[in-house]
Amino acid sequence: MRFISKFEEYGLTMESSESFVERGRTITKAGKHINFHNNQYSTTDQKEIAWLKKHPDFNKDFYALKEDPIDKRAVTLNQIKADDKSIK
Repeated sequence: MRFISKFEEYGLTMESSESFVERGRTITKAGKHINFHNNQYSTTDQKEIAWLKKHPDFNKDFYALKEDPIDKRAVTLNQIKADDKSIK
């Protein structure tokens, strides 16, 4: 599924990184970040899709790309931005 952001380089933190000390050594567990490039982020990971759709900024700062089920042509970024302006 493809998501479109109003912002060219938009980022979200799905899971924060964490550090802990084990046997006197600091171990850092990498977090999970979602980064939009050129206003877009694509994923097939169902956990990411569900998390993005439940995010408080979904349908505010970023949207799921709508597809026509008949011809599979995606709605353009300009149409999504126009929809956003008409909602406000």
